[in-house]
Amino acid sequence: MKIHEDIETQKERYSLIWLEHEFIAPGGRFREFYYWDAYWIVKGLIASEMYTTVQKMIENLASMIERYGFVPNGGRIYYLKRSQPPMFSAMVYEYYESTHDKAFVRKMLPIMEKEQEFWNDKRMIDVRVPTGNFSVYQYRTEANVPRPESYREDILSAQHINENDRQRFWRINNQFTDIASAAESGWDFSTRWFKDSGILLDIETTTVLPVDLNAFQCWNMDILEYLHERTGNKTQSEYYRNKRAEFRDTIHHVFYNNTAGSWFDYNLRTKTHNIEFYASIAVPLFTGCYHSLNQAKSESLFKLMNESGVFNYPGGVPTSMNGNSSEQWDFPNGFSNLNHMIIEGLRKSENAQMQDKTL
Repeated sequence: MKIHEDIETQKERYSLIWLEHEFIAPGGRFREFYYWDAYWIVKGLIASEMYTTVQKMIENLASMIERYGFVPNGGRIYYLKRSQPPMFSAMVYEYYESTHDKAFVRKMLPIMEKEQEFWNDKRMIDVRVPTGNFSVYQYRTEANVPRPESYREDILSAQHINENDRQRFWRINNQFTDIASAAESGWDFSTRWFKDSGILLDIETTTVLPVDLNAFQCWNMDILEYLHERTGNKTQSEYYRNKRAEFRDTIHHVFYNNTAGSWFDYNLRTKTHNIEFYASIAVPLFTGCYHSLNQAKSESLFKLMNESGVFNYPGGVPTSMNGNSSEQWDFPNGFSNLNHMIIEGLRKSENAQMQDKTL
């Protein structure tokens, strides 16, 4: 798709955000880009050897970071309060691995670091767990009104509750909204973000520390280390190597549950892990955010997934095993991006049984 030139010169008349280059929109009904979908679109374009198209898509997203400091959820002005899972660095990495275009990577590296600054400044939180104090990432979107793109749905969700509860639902006192923060996660919606009642009115996204987001950020540090090394900046490469090693330990302390043998989301209200199965618990395998010599971690996660029965469905691994939910990002629905990360995480393992499961 190509944004019409009128949108550049008459921005006040359109909700679309101007982009210089053509792009691929996900699905068949959208006219705008969506952030984390773009990573898997890029993977497909690379498999098709459409490297120029990949470069243009990356440059579009880079322009978002240069303009706004981050990549918005999608290509509409009403998405400018929130992002989505940070996959920009991963797209640059995938492009480099296929083209070895160091000049392009050198141009992108400052922009990759600028996006990291956004997540460090706007989406980090300090947490105390039994093993110490740590800084981790969470989805946390500034908003005090219903989502513009789903205004009717949000109004209908709140219309049957009293005024005090409605204020809590929207968090109107200039606080962060759990509804918009769940949309920032890409998982809108899932019981993953709900209290024990399992209903949308009890959403508490900003109380949840998401394991997948932190695994993505761990991967981004790894990518920055690697690409700085590839382009000859040993100082920055070493900086990110140390940051990644430190953050890998943080992920272990905050998200790993030794009893259950897996990574899980951590709830700030209950000060416990949510040990229900969600496909997000496999993302550290995909990003390699654990000591590679510690195969016991990957094997225990594989055992948990086997015992949960998530491999028993011909359509792929479900997003969750919560059969009482009517939310999109719950059982029985499965999503190709989540299944891709699970397959790749198992494939990268040194365990032959885990590798065989991907076939």
